[in-house]
Amino acid sequence: MSRLALRRETAHGAIAIRPAAESDATAVDALIQGVFDEGRWFITAAEEYAGDAAWHAADIAQLSREPHSIALIATLRGAIIGYAIARGGALLRLRHVARVEVFVAPMARD
Repeated sequence: MSRLALRRETAHGAIAIRPAAESDATAVDALIQGVFDEGRWFITAAEEYAGDAAWHAADIAQLSREPHSIALIATLRGAIIGYAIARGGALLRLRHVARVEVFVAPMARD
């Protein structure tokens, strides 16, 4: 994976976007759980969410090894406010297709 790093000024301050690291797993898990706890608009209900920090650490590590996948973190003043993944197809004929998931903390949505 390339060493992507972006920065964008917003009304909230500078948001930095970078590749996810295994050390982000606890914060990613808390972000995702918080989004699911909102209780609407999601395929997965909060009580169905079975992820934990260890699972996310392993998933981030796996995504970083896959040439057609990426996991990104958005931070604001050092806090993780967003997590996005694009999971590419494993088969050669499906490598142009990705499953995308995006999670954004409520305070960063306006």
